[in-house]
Amino acid sequence: MENTLVNEGLSFTVAPNTNTSYRLEVIADADGYKDYDEMQVTVQQYWIDNIYPNPATDKIDINYMASQASSAYITIVNQTSTVSNDYSIDVNQNTKNIDLSSYESGIYTVVLVCDGIQRDSKNLVIQ
Repeated sequence: MENTLVNEGLSFTVAPNTNTSYRLEVIADADGYKDYDEMQVTVQQYWIDNIYPNPATDKIDINYMASQASSAYITIVNQTSTVSNDYSIDVNQNTKNIDLSSYESGIYTVVLVCDGIQRDSKNLVIQ
């Protein structure tokens, strides 16, 4: 909240639920000099948490977070952008299993699309 002390000390961690800004005040021990800085924290609502296994051969599990989206899908695109496959996902779930048997070996990008906007991506190696 505005003008509320969050922490005193050398370091701290916060986990806000919404985008917010923090004002940092530093006071020098030697002479009491004060300096200030602003920090904007942007909360990511949608993300790909993990792709397992990676590198992969025949199937993968993609762990994701998309619970606040009204619709979402995952796209797998090869690095030359010539092959792209879309997989619808249930926003109330957090894992999608995908069969890779029809994919050729190579490097791919897994993209999470929520409400029509690309939100996160991770690389995938198929052997």
